[in-house]
Amino acid sequence: LFQHRYDIGYDGVTDLETLMLVDDFAAVYRSVFQGVMIGDWLEARVMRLIKKWLPDWRLSHAQIIDPTMPDLQSRSWDIVVHRPVPSELHLPPPAYEDEGYPLLPKALCCAAIDCKGRYDTPQTYARKTAFNVTNTAITPQLEILSPTVTPILFIMASTLPEQTV
Repeated sequence: LFQHRYDIGYDGVTDLETLMLVDDFAAVYRSVFQGVMIGDWLEARVMRLIKKWLPDWRLSHAQIIDPTMPDLQSRSWDIVVHRPVPSELHLPPPAYEDEGYPLLPKALCCAAIDCKGRYDTPQTYARKTAFNVTNTAITPQLEILSPTVTPILFIMASTLPEQTV
């Protein structure tokens, strides 16, 4: 099996779960010719870790809304960690059981995570604007999340040094 050559920088990490994630990610990254599915693999793996760490929370690939800004929605996040959604909120239905909601109120969320297999421009990502109906919003999407929802850009590989990222 052909494999690309990539080096791993562990930088003093000793946590077994983290080391396994990094080693497995490297095996996936080295083996594929097209990187599109790497993000999906990483997202699924991170979701399993979160479910293990926070079994009472729910996970959805969603946009987040803030009732104080009713005309805006955040961009879509790969993983939104949230509390169960009460039926009286009348949100669009989840994809399955009590997870997979496409739209979530900020008050139920604690973290919004985007998984990136390889990514070099986190500053550009952080400056992205929220969405409105006409796609002309100027409000930064991170403003919708602030201060109660922690945004996380989970980058596994970059051509930049860690200090720059």
